[in-house]
Amino acid sequence: MSAAVAATTATTAAAAAAAAAAAGEESLAAEKRDPHVGSYVDYVDYVDYSVVAAGEAVYDSVCEGVTTRLGFMASHAGRKNLREEEQLDSSFHFGEALFRPVACALEKVKRKYGGLPAEGGGVFYDLGAGTGKMCVAAAVTHRFDLAVGIEILPELHAWGQKVARRFAASSHPLTQETEIKMVLGDIREYPWWDDANLIFCNTLAFSEALLDVFAERLSRLRPGVIILHSGRINEKPAFQAHFELLEFGFHRFSWGSSSIWYHRRKSS
Repeated sequence: MSAAVAATTATTAAAAAAAAAAAGEESLAAEKRDPHVGSYVDYVDYVDYSVVAAGEAVYDSVCEGVTTRLGFMASHAGRKNLREEEQLDSSFHFGEALFRPVACALEKVKRKYGGLPAEGGGVFYDLGAGTGKMCVAAAVTHRFDLAVGIEILPELHAWGQKVARRFAASSHPLTQETEIKMVLGDIREYPWWDDANLIFCNTLAFSEALLDVFAERLSRLRPGVIILHSGRINEKPAFQAHFELLEFGFHRFSWGSSSIWYHRRKSS
């Protein structure tokens, strides 16, 4: 290859890289203006969008092919193996949060509310983890010591394990600090309240019975622990007695626009 051709190729590659970077920044800027991402909160002062963009690239790579439809099909197959009364329980309905709203929420937990150590560390739980993707989202946004996903359906848990293995096999620097652990279990029984620093839980479809039990389990958390959830648990008096509302906002989920609520365990 001649020097002139090589220079032209290098210039073209550099221009393409710059264009891709600019497109990414423009996409993030549009996301920041999107009323579905924090319509009630100000993200400008508390979200480092370079952190979100870098994490999203790794998240997309690790979770490639693990689509919402795949999760829905695995969930559907799993529910067929439940008892008849459980098959009708809305608590087993499948839905997913998306990367950017969760990553931005984690940034706010850390930078606005001091819910995570700035230098990294801590334990993250996704309760009802599905295919495990939110554990990856957490791990590439904050350097947790451990990110744990608890899922009761074996068919979804199997995909969560695959995602965790992909994450562990990655050589990207953002995958080197956090261990991802997927647990096949019941969130009513596994003692996540003992060591959690931050919890994410899609509570919107939980049955009233599960919400009652979950509110009691949440009361066992240490003071200061923050839970990010999609609603309804905050209507329970047992929850209100132990948690203070920090804020909420509307975001995109797999099923459309819904809310993410930030609550913190009270000191007394």
